[in-house]
Amino acid sequence: MYENLLNNLRTLVEAIIADFSAEINRLGISEKQAEYLELINADNNSTPKKLADALKLRKPTVTTGINILLEKGLVKKVQSKSDKRVFRLELTARGRQKLEKIHHAKKEVIQKHLSKLTGKDLKQFGWIINKIILFGNLE
Repeated sequence: MYENLLNNLRTLVEAIIADFSAEINRLGISEKQAEYLELINADNNSTPKKLADALKLRKPTVTTGINILLEKGLVKKVQSKSDKRVFRLELTARGRQKLEKIHHAKKEVIQKHLSKLTGKDLKQFGWIINKIILFGNLE
């Protein structure tokens, strides 16, 4: 029973990931760049070091990714007033628009995969997922 359930769940997750990846690429950025945008947006004091720590990557790797986002006009560097050696990262208006498109793409992909479910099915599915999160300490 569990093996079949796990295989079906794996198939669903892989399909969602593949579709989301295709949508992100269609938007002209990579999944990693989308992740950078999400993290920069979530932290008003984001710096390359904080980003590297959050992603568990080396700072030079993150710097390369940031430079691509700078070239695309999606982020900007803002020099710290208290420490001129430090730069904060902020989304530009274009970066915020791109992030909105990413969020919309996520929503569309999920809706596509859940569109065959009835309202009752969705309610039950949501209840099951919440139970797994709650009792699995996934929050």
